[in-house]
Amino acid sequence: MDRQDVGLLIGLPYSAAVTLTGTSDGSALAQNLTLLIENTTGTATTVWTGKMSDFSSVSLGTFTSGTPKTFRFTVTFPTANAVATLQDAATTETLRFTGVGQ
Repeated sequence: MDRQDVGLLIGLPYSAAVTLTGTSDGSALAQNLTLLIENTTGTATTVWTGKMSDFSSVSLGTFTSGTPKTFRFTVTFPTANAVATLQDAATTETLRFTGVGQ
């Protein structure tokens, strides 16, 4: 049985290149929010940073069995760019992790 057919199986070694993709609703709020994605496994390193509306995809590297990785997602609203019309605004960012076995 091929792991591509059934997904990752518990207890079996694996290695997969993982990509994170995102889709923003493109709202005015998303255009004013800053998204920071960090790999916090060990010393924190920036994976991606920019306007939330600009995020489309980033490689998260290779994941292997028995080696966990931790990521932190931080969204900030810069007060210097605060706009009264954004009060009570809402936005959506859909994130998808995709792994390709190696």
